[in-house]
Amino acid sequence: MTDHGPVLPVWTCSGCGSPWPCLTRRRELLAEYDGAPVSLAIYLASRLVSATQDMGWAPATALHRRFIGWLPKPGDEEFHYSDKWIAPVPDLPQGVWD
Repeated sequence: MTDHGPVLPVWTCSGCGSPWPCLTRRRELLAEYDGAPVSLAIYLASRLVSATQDMGWAPATALHRRFIGWLPKPGDEEFHYSDKWIAPVPDLPQGVWD
């Protein structure tokens, strides 16, 4: 079991305090769902829906990038999961996650 679970309702990481899913949790999710990219996308989409309800003040595009935007896309040069496919959480204007 991971130490990097979400702290609700602000969706920060219980292990490192970063926005969830943090880089460590992303790596863990990729390993847990290895070979099942659709299942991973569905799981993260369900977390996105929950986070949207909890953080209605957050921009939808920022939440989408944070929860789903880092996943590899079909048609990428090498469609497999590795650290090179994990995009960092994008920089947002000051105060968006405060």
